[in-house]
Amino acid sequence: PRCEKHVARGLTQRASAYFLCLRTTTRVYQRRRVVSQVPLFPGYLFAASDEDRLAALWQLPHVAQVLKPSSQVSFLRELKTLFRLI
Repeated sequence: PRCEKHVARGLTQRASAYFLCLRTTTRVYQRRRVVSQVPLFPGYLFAASDEDRLAALWQLPHVAQVLKPSSQVSFLRELKTLFRLI
């Protein structure tokens, strides 16, 4: 949890495709305005992988579980729709 950006950096270094939905939030701390990017789905990062990349994904720190969708085609369609909405 709360390590999505760290895992994304590791996937970038390994040249793996991923999708991390981020939204911008603005908070005020002691009269200072702080703008940050937070995940739209906390705890989740979507990564494209085959069996070789899946083994490499487990080597990254902070990966607790890997979920596989039942249908890759419908899942990719939903992610594309989400990307267009954002």
